[in-house]
Amino acid sequence: SNMKRAVRHRTLSVITMGIMLVSFCPFALRAQFRLAATDTIQIYGSNDFPPYEFIDDNGQPAGFNVDIMKALMHDLALPYKITSVKWASVLQAYKEGKADIIMGMSYSPERAKTYRFGLSYASIYQNSIYRQGTSSFRTFEQLRGKKVMIEKGDLLEDLARNKGLSKEIILINNFDSALHALSNGAADALLCSRDVARFFIDKEHINNLELKDLEVFPKEYGYAVRNSHLLTAMDGAL
Repeated sequence: SNMKRAVRHRTLSVITMGIMLVSFCPFALRAQFRLAATDTIQIYGSNDFPPYEFIDDNGQPAGFNVDIMKALMHDLALPYKITSVKWASVLQAYKEGKADIIMGMSYSPERAKTYRFGLSYASIYQNSIYRQGTSSFRTFEQLRGKKVMIEKGDLLEDLARNKGLSKEIILINNFDSALHALSNGAADALLCSRDVARFFIDKEHINNLELKDLEVFPKEYGYAVRNSHLLTAMDGAL
């Protein structure tokens, strides 16, 4: 479609521009988004969104997004620090100016008014998780009057509220305990990324839950960056 061609064209243009900038004038470009040689790029991400970002057994930030950030910062020769906290705290850190980069975030036109998104590197499939033998929940309409768990600040919270869900929503900040609570009958459904749900269901050997794709388009997923020059450089490096 024309839209796909336009997106592809934009992506290629951004990549080409980034490669040219990083190849021909790395020092000039670096000077644009670093106030001083001692500046450390502050990168924030969730501590509970595996396999993309989480805390490993050694207490260190880990996951697909962390690997990408390390590679990009290495490529751009920038000092950086990765901080892994609850998702709501990631958004708060960006709001307060503490975070230069949110390393993984689903795109929406509404969010694009607040956040500057780079190239996406994944598609996040949103799932409804519920107990076997109960109703199959695939739409927000089917969840009316039910107890629905959603991570605080997640794009799914916005989508659910836009679809008229309000009193139904139970905000959570830990997927592991939420899935156990769902398994034990404390709620009717959990809405979250398919990859995240599968990770915890496999890890915790929870065997009475079903996953179904919610009837929403997969969300483009990538980083959000405060500084436009840094964003261009990162897109080029990616």
